[in-house]
Amino acid sequence: MSSLPTTKFNLASVTRFRHTIRTMKMKEVKNGSLYYNEESDRVERVVGRISDQRVVTYVHKTDYQYPQARKLRIASGSEVSDYLTD
Repeated sequence: MSSLPTTKFNLASVTRFRHTIRTMKMKEVKNGSLYYNEESDRVERVVGRISDQRVVTYVHKTDYQYPQARKLRIASGSEVSDYLTD
């Protein structure tokens, strides 16, 4: 009798609608890049860090936010397109 293989998974990953959406770790967040903020449900640009867990983001240089990095994920192509056309 063979045993089933064990699998490990990343606790920073969330499965939603049959897609895996991976949230970001602080060391992965890059200034100037666009990320989807799970708390505000919109795409935001990261412009800096304020602590070991929080970054500074804005939307079209007007609305600044201070989300935790774990609340961000890389924005999809369509989300980036929508952000750039707003």
